[in-house]
Amino acid sequence: MAWNHGVRRWGAALLAGLGVGLVGCSGGDPAAQRPLLDQLAAQVAPGGALLLSSYSETPALPLPLAMAIATARFRALGMDEPTVQAVMASRNSKVFSLDHALLERTLHEAGLEPPTQLLQALFTHLWVSRRPPLQCEGGPDA
Repeated sequence: MAWNHGVRRWGAALLAGLGVGLVGCSGGDPAAQRPLLDQLAAQVAPGGALLLSSYSETPALPLPLAMAIATARFRALGMDEPTVQAVMASRNSKVFSLDHALLERTLHEAGLEPPTQLLQALFTHLWVSRRPPLQCEGGPDA
């Protein structure tokens, strides 16, 4: 089951109590990231997973260099200059990065495993985090 930024408007109420096995999202406004992550993590059932796609800067690749690479790629793909400029201007004004430290901290506090990065394509990252399954009273072999 997946949705986008609308989770704050309808997703949490729709999913409440369903014991969701897979929840998906993409990042949003920095001020709303913690509440959004809290809501998403709360919906992951024992043994389930949170699949999260978002923009996030990589410390090894400084933002100005990444922006220059993205601009060059858009131009190489034939994007017209006004569109290139509009896309680049949206970065951190309409399109926001997810703070990776916030993601790790929030998932840890919610009892989920640390996020595992599945994919990175310049700014875009895809992570998965699991909630451990419930253990039987006598242990996993009981």
